[in-house]
Amino acid sequence: MPLGAMVNSGALAIGGLAGAIIQNKLSEETKKLLTNLMGLCAIVIAIINIVKLHNLSTVILSLILGVLVGEAIKLDNRIQAIVNKIIKQDKTDVIYNNSDWMIKFCAIITLFVASGTGTFGILKEGFEGDSSILIAKAILDFFTACIFASSLGKAVAFISIPQFCIYLILFYFARLIFPIINEHQIMNFNAIGGLIDLAIGLTILNIKKFKTINFLPAFIIVFPVTLFFEYL
Repeated sequence: MPLGAMVNSGALAIGGLAGAIIQNKLSEETKKLLTNLMGLCAIVIAIINIVKLHNLSTVILSLILGVLVGEAIKLDNRIQAIVNKIIKQDKTDVIYNNSDWMIKFCAIITLFVASGTGTFGILKEGFEGDSSILIAKAILDFFTACIFASSLGKAVAFISIPQFCIYLILFYFARLIFPIINEHQIMNFNAIGGLIDLAIGLTILNIKKFKTINFLPAFIIVFPVTLFFEYL
């Protein structure tokens, strides 16, 4: 069983609930400051992961193709519809009835579910049975979820559900593909996570708003694209 995934998602759920509890005890300025700090942290993590890439052309092409697929299947809109059902959106609630809230919340979903550190951690657990990365990340996710929930509400805690589901899929996917992938594919996969983290950070900081969920197909596309470039 993926111990790291269970610990990480549990920490996210508890952190989200804790943040919702202290939501009314923090000033709006403090909430904004903490949220911006998390956006900055996402950019720093992105840089660390991006520099690990093996082939820039491969990563860029994979990201472009991934975004095109995400846009074509309207992945972002589908996730938003699911989010609305989960939180049972109240039309009179200013917090949830807000397009800016939804954009940031979807970015947060991507941050927790598809961050470079998280995906690499669960793949490592699947490949080697080493859960240390995810257990360490659980501490960070607890405080990150607490900060985001202080401004975005208790809905942040629900992100632990899709996070655990995705981690579970990646865990068994890693075990399945381990015999047929190479180090270069893993490096480029990690770089894709870094670029997604960068888009998330820019979205949280209101520098440039991306539909970050539509980037996710790139995680799958990068494997065959890397093989194609190596064949050439």
